[in-house]
Amino acid sequence: MRTLTVIAVCLILLASAGVTGTTVSRHPFHRCNWCGINAACVSNICRCLSGFVGYPYFICFKPAHFDLCQFCDDPVVTTENGDNVAVHYLDSTLLFDKAVSKGRLGTCHIRVVVSNYRLKGKSFPRCVFVRYDLKNIHGQLVCSFGFQICGFSLLDGSLRWQVSLATITRDGRTSFGPWKTIRSSIVGTYTFRACNNLIYFKVSKGRILTLEASCCPFHLGFRPFIKRIFWLKTGIFILTLKPKVRPAAPSGSVRGFPICLRPGLPISYVEQNLRLPDRRFAMSFLALTNLPPGLVYLSPERKDLVQTLVACPAAKLQTLFRDADFILFSPLFIREISGTTKGFAEVLKVAKKIADWFCKDDAVSCRNATATITDKAKNLLGEPNKHPKLVKFKTDNCKKP
Repeated sequence: MRTLTVIAVCLILLASAGVTGTTVSRHPFHRCNWCGINAACVSNICRCLSGFVGYPYFICFKPAHFDLCQFCDDPVVTTENGDNVAVHYLDSTLLFDKAVSKGRLGTCHIRVVVSNYRLKGKSFPRCVFVRYDLKNIHGQLVCSFGFQICGFSLLDGSLRWQVSLATITRDGRTSFGPWKTIRSSIVGTYTFRACNNLIYFKVSKGRILTLEASCCPFHLGFRPFIKRIFWLKTGIFILTLKPKVRPAAPSGSVRGFPICLRPGLPISYVEQNLRLPDRRFAMSFLALTNLPPGLVYLSPERKDLVQTLVACPAAKLQTLFRDADFILFSPLFIREISGTTKGFAEVLKVAKKIADWFCKDDAVSCRNATATITDKAKNLLGEPNKHPKLVKFKTDNCKKP
């Protein structure tokens, strides 16, 4: 409770619009209606409160006391080490994975998985799954619980979050059942009890839904993408107390690490460990392949792609990311391949075939991929100066070595 009190003190969830004195009526999309946590409106601009740093339209915090991870926009991850990198076309990824000590009470193991949806070739956070595993001092599992929160925005700028309860069996299987719909227009705190702990949901400043549990010093915020406010930062933040002792650098592979990473673990270390000489390549590979089996559902297309990437020799993996990075980083390519279909299945299928070519010398898969590209991305192929790698892939590949 002591650590939660510290978090509660730091997170000044102001009830007003950040205006001192008289109440001012503003248009729903006025900037000052979207001041974030620990921010206030000053001269029609949101600013962090004194002593806080961050983005005033999302969250401001004290870096000396807290670690912050953010997964925002289309999407860009800001790791707990403060590095920024874009990770594109993800359907889902393991965002956060940390065991927090509770002293003589054991540990609280928290994992967060984010699931995205596709809009005009980009991906935005749709749902976040938070799982808590409470263990005793001997490391034995005592109790597990979790929530899935899906966020939606309406044309008038109002938001709603559909919260589902996760039932987790002893063998790790997870099922979901509806619990509550929370709306940004209704100010209040919603509580739920699980494993003898209270869990609090609250609509905070900036129309951000926050989640915290009495058992763990962990604070999550989620604001879904709002089409009419293109400049507004949207997505997920995770705030945790800074550990007294910095964890040692990992001795083995970083494969399976959450993309929030952790303090003291820069993206450059991930590049070196995975032998992928580009921060975008390294973090995208990690984001694609880090989901533990059984934690959440993975589509067959995603499973097939992951199996190929994980087994791919390092030199061939480097060539794949270097010569065919359009499958990861081109919103136009993703949009053309996916068309009007929802989700990521179509682009994942093409990515799998291209990976089979580079990693396994599978010429049949390569020809199938180029046939799809010729059929669906002919507009891009007609602009070789704008899409040189795509054109080069089509003309130079698919020949048996």
